[in-house]
Amino acid sequence: CEALRNIKHRNLVKIITVYSSVDSLGNDFKALVYEYMEKASLEKWLHPPTDIEEAREAPKSLNLLQTLSIAIDVACALD
Repeated sequence: CEALRNIKHRNLVKIITVYSSVDSLGNDFKALVYEYMEKASLEKWLHPPTDIEEAREAPKSLNLLQTLSIAIDVACALD
């Protein structure tokens, strides 16, 4: 979590902080708090909704070249 928090790259959303605790049942709880994204998440671009109502509000889908470019950029950032 700390390593991800320190990564800075133009293609990755900034992680504001990390959180680790124990829930009421004694299970470990870990969370990453990301910077807010104004124009929706990348997931909605890569996997558009199939429901007609949701699809009206969703962004247009990406073509194969755009999707591949994003995947390569993210892989390079993590490398």
